[in-house]
Amino acid sequence: MCPATGNTVAKIVNRIADTLITNSVAQAAKANIPIYVMPVDHVESKQVTTLPSGERLELEMREVDLENTSKLSKMRGIHVFHSPTEIEGIIKKYSI
Repeated sequence: MCPATGNTVAKIVNRIADTLITNSVAQAAKANIPIYVMPVDHVESKQVTTLPSGERLELEMREVDLENTSKLSKMRGIHVFHSPTEIEGIIKKYSI
C-alpha cells in the first residue's frame, strides 16, 4: 500500500477495518499474506507542499502519526517501507 495516510495507518494500528484498504489489510493478516505499507508520516521532519493557489505550506509530522508508524512496523505480517523505489524489489520478491 503506497502511500498510506496517517488516517489509514491509525486505523490499521487500532484494528479498525471500515474501508476497502483497511479491510483488505485485516483479511490479508488473517490469511498470513505479507502486507507492505509505505506510510507518509515515517520520519520526524517538515515537508513543504504547494497549494493550487501557488502558496507554499509547511507541514510538520505529528508525534501521534510517528508513534503509529512505529507500532505498525511491529505488527505481525506487516512490512513498512519508506520509498516508492522499494516497490520494484518487493514485486520481484514474489514474482515467478
